[in-house]
Amino acid sequence: MRGLLVCVLFASSLSFAAGQAAAGYQPNVTVMQDDTQLTIQANGASDEERWLVLRVNNESAIAAMSQRRFEYNAELETLQILEAYTLTPEGKRLNVAADRIYDQPGPYSSEPVYGSDKERVVVFQGLQRGGSVAVHWRRSASRAFWPNGKVDYVWRQSRHDQVLSARLTVQMPKSMGVRWQASGMAAVTASGSGDSVRWTWQYSQPQALMPEPSSVSEDDYSPWVAFSNFSDYADLAHAYWSRAQDKAAVTPGVQQLADQLTAGLADRRAQERALYDWVSRHIRWVGVYFGYGGVVPHSADEVIANRYGDCKDHATLLQALLAAKGIRSSQALIQAGASWWVSDTVPVHFSDHVINYLPDEDRFVDSTIGLAPFGQLADSEQGKPVLVMDDGTGRPRLMRTPVDGSTLNRAVGLTHLRLLADGSMQGATNLQLAGVPELSARRFFNQLPPGSETHAAESWLAETQQTGSGRLLPGSPTDLHHAFAYRTQFTLSEVADLSQPGGMAVPLGLRGRATIASRFADTNAAIRQTPLWIEPGLYQEETVIDLPAKLQVLALPRPLRLSTPFGDYQSSYQRQGGQLRVTRRLRLDWPQPYLAPADYAAYKAMGERVLQDLRSQFLFQTEPM
Repeated sequence: MRGLLVCVLFASSLSFAAGQAAAGYQPNVTVMQDDTQLTIQANGASDEERWLVLRVNNESAIAAMSQRRFEYNAELETLQILEAYTLTPEGKRLNVAADRIYDQPGPYSSEPVYGSDKERVVVFQGLQRGGSVAVHWRRSASRAFWPNGKVDYVWRQSRHDQVLSARLTVQMPKSMGVRWQASGMAAVTASGSGDSVRWTWQYSQPQALMPEPSSVSEDDYSPWVAFSNFSDYADLAHAYWSRAQDKAAVTPGVQQLADQLTAGLADRRAQERALYDWVSRHIRWVGVYFGYGGVVPHSADEVIANRYGDCKDHATLLQALLAAKGIRSSQALIQAGASWWVSDTVPVHFSDHVINYLPDEDRFVDSTIGLAPFGQLADSEQGKPVLVMDDGTGRPRLMRTPVDGSTLNRAVGLTHLRLLADGSMQGATNLQLAGVPELSARRFFNQLPPGSETHAAESWLAETQQTGSGRLLPGSPTDLHHAFAYRTQFTLSEVADLSQPGGMAVPLGLRGRATIASRFADTNAAIRQTPLWIEPGLYQEETVIDLPAKLQVLALPRPLRLSTPFGDYQSSYQRQGGQLRVTRRLRLDWPQPYLAPADYAAYKAMGERVLQDLRSQFLFQTEPM
């Protein structure tokens, strides 16, 4: 029933332990019991009581399970730990002492966060392999989280958990008009009398699903129950906007700043960029959440004065500045992480982030990223359901953000190599980037400590199984007015033995992480059970090799042309005098940034052919002196 628009997660990929569903797989912890009983009053007040028993299956889980954290909003909720204890493998009960239960600020974030959100920490003693931790707690809210008694709730169970018994029981007045939707759960049972209704869902999963690399969030494929009394997503939008609208008012201070930032700019697009760039670069990310601050932004004037704010504050200030110049925009609620989930029939709060929508251009912008050029969304924000407060008609609407394909996402590199007589190579690469590859590179270089360019280059070479040294020469990652590019210089050792006839694959060199091969890095498994996160785009790698005068090329790899539903790949190999010129081009286009498991086999087959071509060799011999 609670939801924060905390805006701290931007993921370029998720990596779990490699693998797939396996009969012998057992997670670190088994959910022995997970019972939740939720009681909601007519005014939206609620009591959530939960019993949880978790068994530790191996030694590595002991440290992680020795304490549990329970989040609550100290201004809006109370949290009681009713009982907590450890069960030894022999069945001995060790109660948690009162001094082992304490509060601390929370939840944890790598960014500065201040507010009334707390974590109650329970520290268990005597935990052993085969033992269990048990905790029973109650969280109560004296008033509804949303205005006008509106409620929404999502209960999830992970497919990666071994769950022996889980149950959700919900009781509330029929007159609240709550609807529900469920996926992957046992049939609901309903009971009640008078104005009271009671629903119960059961779930068990004796065999857990092994996590897989580069998967989307488990929320997208795990069982869930969702319910709310919002009539539709427009109703949910009104609940958010009713408390946020006046925060984006065009005050004299807002007008003065907007005029100052756009002085001398008559072009509408230039004004938009100037205002966006200023908010991106001058408003630090700081979360301040007191009371309903998790879903209510600060006023634009406060954000200007403080020079900090979270995503809601960014979006509010940018909306106000645009409005001061007569430019229409709207706030839009979105999930910033690796989840594309949304309930299609029961409106629930699915978002944790706020961006802006410009209806006259049908464009989404996110100033919170800080390093994204105007109109560039992170890969984790693309193809997402997004609840727009005003779609340009004066009404809210559930929409989807666009997916950047090969016309917008590009990583084009030209590498010049010189093959030396001892079989080593000297080289340099120029990388031209756009879209998501550019944003990823800006983030990397913005966080790279000065003086560590050589160490980072060596790490990149090691990641691609190359031996040598190098240096990275980036442009300015914070300059949003120009496309970001960078150069590399490097030396590769032990590339080929030229003392006898042989073969040599064309080295990748020092190109960074947006490579053709990396598009298929997680396609080793025969099958997949979960969606695979991909990155559509155009990836081109052109390599020119200066050959030693006495080196004779005996044969070149055959060119490859490949066309698939995911895009196409082509390569060419040419000898031009004393040079070898190799061009490889991969175009990936797909309507979503992920593939369903049913599409994985065909994508894997494409990757196998592409990777085989990348490993192909040209044959040579050195002419006798």
